[in-house]
Amino acid sequence: MKITSLTQQKKNPNRYNLEVDGEFKKGISDTMVLEFSLRNGGEITKEELKQVVTSEDQNKVRDKALDLLSRRLHSRKELALKLQKKDYPEEQIQITLDKLEKDKYLDDLEFAKALVKIRQEKSPKGSIYVRRELYQKGVPEEAIEEIIVKDYPLEKEMEIAQKVLEKKSRSLRGIESRTKRNKLKQFLLQRGFQFEAINEVMDNN
Repeated sequence: MKITSLTQQKKNPNRYNLEVDGEFKKGISDTMVLEFSLRNGGEITKEELKQVVTSEDQNKVRDKALDLLSRRLHSRKELALKLQKKDYPEEQIQITLDKLEKDKYLDDLEFAKALVKIRQEKSPKGSIYVRRELYQKGVPEEAIEEIIVKDYPLEKEMEIAQKVLEKKSRSLRGIESRTKRNKLKQFLLQRGFQFEAINEVMDNN
């Protein structure tokens, strides 16, 4: 089989159109051209062509995954779901995720730590809420347990609950004391704080 045309794309000079035996086969990156030593008039076997196409498709999945990770951290499950929505082959998705984990671009424990920090500082939630959210995002249970025990002890949760309570109290001024207390307790429950943390905070206010 002969490469009858290998031409730079006009809109994207980093990509090339590959034709073999007069038939268009694939748009490929300059990385593929160099990696497989492709050139006009060169010979290419069926197996080599298959490797070029597979490698190009794999790189597309990796590029999309890295683009998503550049915006924010993701759990493995979360990233997999987004790639699946792009209709990439499942095998290529899993290969990409394995490689990203190996290269430390994807780490469920680091993702969990980052999410916990957000839930403690920017969008305060209790440990019950955070535990459930991490589970839904596919973080392994052992990682969830590790991060909750280390970064969300009862004292920390009480501190966060106190700040949430103080902020909410300001919007309930003028309401009868008992009604206000019930509303505050319900508000903290809805945000996933433990009963023990809620009771301690309420008793101190």
